[in-house]
Amino acid sequence: MAGTCPAERPVVRPAEGLSADESRWLGQREKATHSALVSVLERTNIGNIDVRAYLQDIVDDGGTLPRIGIAVSGGGYRALMNGAGALGAFHNRTTASTEVGGLGGILQASTYLSGLSGGSWLVGSLYMANFTSVQSIVGATSGPLSQLWQFNETIIEGPATLSTRDYYQQIQDAVDAKANAGYHTTITNTWGRSPSPAYTLSSAFDNGTLAPDAPCVRGVDNIGFIVGTSSSLFNQAFLQLGRASLDGFIPEFFVRSLNNTLADISEENTDVASWPKPFFGYRPADNPNAESRTLDLVDGAPPTRPPTGPTAPPSSPPLAARPLAAPTSAPPRRIASPPFPPSAHTFVNLGLNRRPTFFGCNPDLTGTASPPGPLIVYLPNAPYSYFSNETTFQMEYTPEEWRTIMRNGADGVTLANSSLDAQWPARVGCAILERSLRRTGTKFPSKCDECFARYCWNGTVNETTPAEVYSPAMILTSSAGRRGVGWWLVGWGLVGWGFQALVAWLVVLVVWI
Repeated sequence: MAGTCPAERPVVRPAEGLSADESRWLGQREKATHSALVSVLERTNIGNIDVRAYLQDIVDDGGTLPRIGIAVSGGGYRALMNGAGALGAFHNRTTASTEVGGLGGILQASTYLSGLSGGSWLVGSLYMANFTSVQSIVGATSGPLSQLWQFNETIIEGPATLSTRDYYQQIQDAVDAKANAGYHTTITNTWGRSPSPAYTLSSAFDNGTLAPDAPCVRGVDNIGFIVGTSSSLFNQAFLQLGRASLDGFIPEFFVRSLNNTLADISEENTDVASWPKPFFGYRPADNPNAESRTLDLVDGAPPTRPPTGPTAPPSSPPLAARPLAAPTSAPPRRIASPPFPPSAHTFVNLGLNRRPTFFGCNPDLTGTASPPGPLIVYLPNAPYSYFSNETTFQMEYTPEEWRTIMRNGADGVTLANSSLDAQWPARVGCAILERSLRRTGTKFPSKCDECFARYCWNGTVNETTPAEVYSPAMILTSSAGRRGVGWWLVGWGLVGWGFQALVAWLVVLVVWI
């Protein structure tokens, strides 16, 4: 609906540096992350550095504290569940997460959190639930939180509280209401209503500004459409409904409506999320799309784009983490990036897809004592305690399955609460401080020297084509020696259906400043 605009009317600006609002927010956020950083870094027991005094000196000198960004990968429910395990392990309110071997508090010490595709389901649902803890969600037995993640009810059929016909009728009514209001709808509108029944971009921008008497449009779109845009790879699941009857349980009226939408989709079955374009008429001399009134957005998962961009704003050494298996001919980005292996072959051949790896902490690879861009901690989706790399289109899981996948995600980021490396918390602490220590000329503690020698990628490349069938062994063969990682995930098993991809990542920690 049309409403009044804020006192500072929206305006499109060149993407150079942060907006004034975000800059102000960063100043406020740093006040919160300061105490969280002290708490986390003191518990990591790096040694040879008084982290409390070190961070306070930075603040007193008007400097910037280390900034952490967490990026959750795509991959449907697989990504949501593994990512949930990771964020649960990083949360200081998760039971036992701040005990010996744990990494609780990293989430509170972070500045940015982003997610792509299935990862956006996790990030979006947490924000919709007032950023509650993962433990609160999975432990809820009644109330709204108990209904947030219904993994045992497939999206295709809808919740048990509705008949399948009523479920699809509600989706259709919501999409029709938007279309009747004069907005262009696509299949992403339908998809976006399925997993999660804002401030909108539907205001009438022209040449980057709103007319003085133009209202600001609010409430046309919802968080479901935003998350649906990020996960629109899953439109492919809905495309299948238009080609098959699925034993007749999908209502005919919905398939008919879907087919009308499919008629407008290209022969290649590509699809987009259509947003009113705020860049209409903006800089037409150097903007070839200035006359287009729609902004077509797609899921970044098919072209293997990681959701790391938002975690490194342009006001600081930025990030352009090249997709791990992207072609080397990908267009260059005008932002700094640490060196990466040329393809997934090296990841597999060197075993980087089975253990944490740090990128950007080896000056020999950058030719400078101050490496450009952030340091990246790559945490792969590997079979620590469960073969968790389920197909992206698996839409239904039993409680035992989703709990063990979440458990695997927690094991992956904590190395089974440091059972696989007793010094793992110190390694993570060194990664958090690395850019700051370099910038201030502070000598690395000996534990950090050992950490970087062990976990930093040293530039070795092996581009031999790996075996066609990748069948990794379970990393944790038993719970023997495992530290207290039971917390909120009850019951973990060693069953699975095989690891289905060569390289899959769970979360990435991006540290800069």
